[in-house]
Amino acid sequence: MSLHSYHHITNFLKNKEMNEIYISYGIFSFALGLISVFVPIYLYELGYSISWILFYFFITSLSFVAFSYVGAKIVSRLGVKHAMLISMPILILYFLGLKILPDWTLLFFILPVLRAFKMILYNFSFHLNFLEHSNKKHRGGKDI
Repeated sequence: MSLHSYHHITNFLKNKEMNEIYISYGIFSFALGLISVFVPIYLYELGYSISWILFYFFITSLSFVAFSYVGAKIVSRLGVKHAMLISMPILILYFLGLKILPDWTLLFFILPVLRAFKMILYNFSFHLNFLEHSNKKHRGGKDI
C-alpha cells in the first residue's frame, strides 16, 4: 500500500497545534482514567453502598447539565486556554477532597459538583480549541 491511501497521516503531521492537542489530551485522559477507575472502589471502602456511589455519579451528571450554560459563559469570558488551565487546580482540589472525605462527609455532595465544573471547563475548552485549530475541509470526515 502506498502512503497516498493513508493521506490522513500526512494531514495529522502538518498542524502543530492539533498535534499538541491530541498528545496532551491523550496523556491527560490516560492518567485521569488510571486514577478515576479507583474512585468508586475508594468510596466503597469508605463504607458507602453501591446505591450511594451511583448517586454520587448521578450528582455529577446532573451538575454537568445544570451548570453547562454558566460554564459556557465562563469559558467565553476567560478564553479557551485559560479555562483549560483553571480546570487543573479544580481537579487537584477534587482529588484532595477525596482524600479528606472520611473526615468531612459533607464533601460527598460537594465533590461531584466540583468534578462536574472541572469537566465543563475542560471539555468545552477542549472542543472549542479543537474547532479553532482543525482543518474545516477534513472536520467530520472519515479520515480524521
